[in-house]
Amino acid sequence: MDAKILSIDKVGDKLIMKLDTKLNFKPGNTIDVIFDNDKRTFSIASSPFEDFLMFATKIRNSAFKQRLSTLKPGDKLSFEGPFEDEFVIKDSDEYVFITKGIGITPIRSMILYLLKDKPKSKIILFYEPDDDGTILFKEDLEKVAKFEKPSADELRPYQDALFYISGMPTNTKEYAKLALDAGGKTGKIIIEPFSGYP
Repeated sequence: MDAKILSIDKVGDKLIMKLDTKLNFKPGNTIDVIFDNDKRTFSIASSPFEDFLMFATKIRNSAFKQRLSTLKPGDKLSFEGPFEDEFVIKDSDEYVFITKGIGITPIRSMILYLLKDKPKSKIILFYEPDDDGTILFKEDLEKVAKFEKPSADELRPYQDALFYISGMPTNTKEYAKLALDAGGKTGKIIIEPFSGYP
């Protein structure tokens, strides 16, 4: 599928891209972006009710990411999807999201969906800024966010909640341990480690 690029924003070492297309998907789904015969998987950052498709990534030294960063509004971009794994919204009265930096991409989609479609749910986001201080989508998320890394003590009141943890594998492993130390239930801790990151 091809779509026109609406906008590209660079925030620190992150790239946020909006495409002029509407896609049926579930919050937490991914797409594969294609250059020539090469493709990479990205979490969808837009929410299903928004009239554009958005994703974000760290601009890294790979040839694929460098080519992505040269695109301009009006250019066409090819993608496939959406694709789904276990990292999708499930029914709960209480949700806890934990992430750092670029890990916020699928979580933005999920939180905006919950705020619109399940307004009575309890939602809290612990969003640790990236090492360069970047906080993506701050205005969209600040009503439910604490922009900090949580401690086990801070998480303990939420031990019966559904936990969603996404981002670089080193971070997701650390945050999952915090959730377990706080009394979170193994079957209620859902993790999305981003492949291609350390």
